[in-house]
Formats: sequence, structure tokens, C-alpha cells
Amino acid sequence: MPDQDLVHQMLQPDPDKPFKIDLKKTPRDTFDPAFQLAIRNDGTVDYSKFDMSKIDLSDELNFSPIMARAILLKPGLSLDDPFFLPPGGPIGRVPTDLEQSTGIERYELLGKLAGLDLFGMEPLPSDRLGTVDDPVLVYSSEPIHYIGCTGIPADSHDTLFMRLEKWSKHSRCKEWYSPLSICIHLSLLLYFAFDADWAVAVSTR
Repeated sequence: MPDQDLVHQMLQPDPDKPFKIDLKKTPRDTFDPAFQLAIRNDGTVDYSKFDMSKIDLSDELNFSPIMARAILLKPGLSLDDPFFLPPGGPIGRVPTDLEQSTGIERYELLGKLAGLDLFGMEPLPSDRLGTVDDPVLVYSSEPIHYIGCTGIPADSHDTLFMRLEKWSKHSRCKEWYSPLSICIHLSLLLYFAFDADWAVAVSTR
């Protein structure tokens, strides 16, 4: 699961300004009843009254991005929350993706509904060759990450897979000898200052 502090920085950049709904633009009665009960008169959310297990997940197309953001900003949110262990769709009907998803998959879907790509699914840049001084940075939530290179420009050669390691100083494509570096964080860090202490040094040797 992505670092919650980073998710909060994306959704709520100013910690001194709590998540707030503009009730003039989006009236309370437009939200799911379970969420309505948690919205204070000033637009802030009272999470003690927000029972996420009662949210209607059957209408995925009209699922509120605002409510998705509110869920992701819930203090202490974890995959152990009952919200991530749903009973599924009702008998006799094909469930929606939200209804049948569980755990980290549902977390990812919530991110998409909130307008965030929590797991960095976009392809790596293939418009330049990485160098020792300016490698192609690969962000990861794990210390080991596998990637596939197809050359510069993309599809210039067959896909060659390589294993990037946080503790390794040598990570490069065997075809292009393009140095790559891995950061022990998720792709959300692309939006923040890169912490060199977490980066893997690379070389061409």
C-alpha cells in the first residue's frame, strides 16, 4: 500500500487546511447517504460518523470523486479496514469492479476515481538515453523492481528485462547500456523533491 503521508500530500498539500467540501457547488444530498452523515455544516468530514462499509458501490459510474478523496484521506486508513474486505455484489447481478475488488485493488480503483495514479502505471520515458549523471529514474514501493526496456525510441529492439535493486550500483539495459536508478518510494514522488539518500547510485562499469 502506498505511503499514506505521500497520498495526503497529493490530495491535501497544505496540512493546515483540512479537506473541505464546497457545499454550495456540491450539495450534501448529492453524496451517498453514508457519506452525507459525516459531512459537517462547514464542509469538513467527521470520520467518526463515516461508516464506509455502508457505501453503495453498485453505481460505479456516478461514484463521487470527492468521496473517493475523502476515503483516501481517512486518518489511519489501512487495508485492514472493513471497507477493503467487502461481501461482493448481490446474488443474481454481475458485480461492479468496486463491489468485487478487495484490498489493494480497491485502493487503486479509489485512486483512479480520485484522479490519482497511485501505482505509477504510465510507461517510463523513452525519448532520451539515461546517463550516469542523468539516469532514467524508476520509482518503486519495493527494494527490488523489474522493468522491460524496448529501446529509444520505444520498440527499437525486443523487450529486455532487467532487475533493479536499491542496493545495486549497476543497473543498465544490455542493449543500450542506459543507466537506470531506483528510488525506494512509489511513483507519487515524481511530484516532490527527489531524496538522493534513497536513490541508487549507477555507473557504466
